[in-house]
Amino acid sequence: MPAPIKQTQIAHLVDSLGTAAFPARLWEWLTDWGPLCNVCCVRFNQAGPGEEFTSMDWLFSHGTVDRGTLLQLFQVYADHHWRHDPVLPHIKDLGSEPVLVDIRDPIPSAPGYVEELLQPYGVLEECSLAGRGHDGVYTVAVYRNQEQGAFSLADLMHYKGLAELVIPLVRQHARLSTTRAQTAPLGMVDRFDRRVATEGCRLSARERQACRGVLQGQTLDQLAGQFGVQSSSVKTYLERAFAKLGIRRKTELMAWCVQQSR
Repeated sequence: MPAPIKQTQIAHLVDSLGTAAFPARLWEWLTDWGPLCNVCCVRFNQAGPGEEFTSMDWLFSHGTVDRGTLLQLFQVYADHHWRHDPVLPHIKDLGSEPVLVDIRDPIPSAPGYVEELLQPYGVLEECSLAGRGHDGVYTVAVYRNQEQGAFSLADLMHYKGLAELVIPLVRQHARLSTTRAQTAPLGMVDRFDRRVATEGCRLSARERQACRGVLQGQTLDQLAGQFGVQSSSVKTYLERAFAKLGIRRKTELMAWCVQQSR
């Protein structure tokens, strides 16, 4: 089963959105599950599902490879390989649900991709989380080298489970980085309250309190003790709130908090 999400790490990630600290904090969070040699975030610009990708933007990278080498790698990728990136066929028609793409074998349709970008640095496997934004598809690629070994099925399931939270965070980080927002960073609960107020979500007091509680890392039993009810009642509050917000689970609630208001 996927490891539980640590609320403190999510809070630190949210606090760093739009700042230079975000890549390192995302790296720390992702490597808490298992070893990686690098994380790379790219936006493939596209008018809509099924359309051709017109360009790509390298958002950031972080890991054990030094920055100078990363910049050289990106230049080679941008000049020669991005249009043949083996992830593109898997995301061209991507809808609203995030996906995971695992790449470990030589790719005939991407000549030189493995030989020039992966093999010289001992990269054994690339696993990409991908999700759609209004301006294209955002990908978060994680890499393992020969010493770290291949991703297990449990690893892949873990990262796939993170996609619904990671992709909205990366989209928000890219937006804030572009606009150079100068407002003070908001915590997860503050973001929840602001979006609920902005969109006029009709949550009951208990539904709102239950959502705020889980965003602060509290368990159903802890909330039940505070409310003086059974844990099953707290679960019902959350289910009702999630239905009103159009989400299904806690990770989606976190993602909902950091997304822009519609």
